[in-house]
Amino acid sequence: MCAAVRAGRFDRILRLEPPDVAGRIAILRRYLRGLDAEIDVERVARATDGATGAALRELLTRAVLEAGEHVSTAVVLRVARDLPRSPTGQYL
Repeated sequence: MCAAVRAGRFDRILRLEPPDVAGRIAILRRYLRGLDAEIDVERVARATDGATGAALRELLTRAVLEAGEHVSTAVVLRVARDLPRSPTGQYL
């Protein structure tokens, strides 16, 4: 992933790799804080290889919008499977 390059704004391009499994677990736990749902974050993290923090947030937002208070690991995994991905495998 690259930072945007615009004249006068940036003089460097930073390449950032998506978070690994441990990073995705930490991100998911952060976004699930305050949500009264039993989500297997390790399972979701393993199923979302290549996802960025923003993609994980979008994933959880869509799952909650779809299932409401009945959000579960199965719902999150189904939504993750249905999210469009870029040619590099990252979520859009």
